[in-house]
Amino acid sequence: MILDIFKKEWFGFIFTPFLSATAVAFIYSSTVRGASNFKNWWIFSLASAYALTFLLAVPIYFLIKRFYVLTFFRVVLLGYLVVLVPSCILNLPISGSLTLIINNHQIISEGRYTEYGLLRMVLYQMEIALAGGFTGAIFWFFVKPSNDLSK
Repeated sequence: MILDIFKKEWFGFIFTPFLSATAVAFIYSSTVRGASNFKNWWIFSLASAYALTFLLAVPIYFLIKRFYVLTFFRVVLLGYLVVLVPSCILNLPISGSLTLIINNHQIISEGRYTEYGLLRMVLYQMEIALAGGFTGAIFWFFVKPSNDLSK
């Protein structure tokens, strides 16, 4: 029985990032200037998903499992945090005289986000967090406790 749980967890750690990365690549390639760049989005999403899974999600998951009871909420929250925290750190504004304009909208001016840029970044972070929560919800179906009392 312990071996079955172990297999389900590792299958979840391998399959869930693949599914999530494919969904993210499909969404972004269809909304960002044509679907011709699906392969590029998929490779980037896949590399990011597996890196975050094995560097952050696996150790945190086993810590949660050791000290707390696994619940759907905790696994989904883990999915949110595993992708949201690194994404927020990577998107911190750069100091200096950087100016960024996208589609005639100024995003960063002199190294600081403009109001429009900040709103755009918050919406982007919400999308990223939803992808992480989606991943956590799918992973839950691999590791959820069995209700079968006959074992």
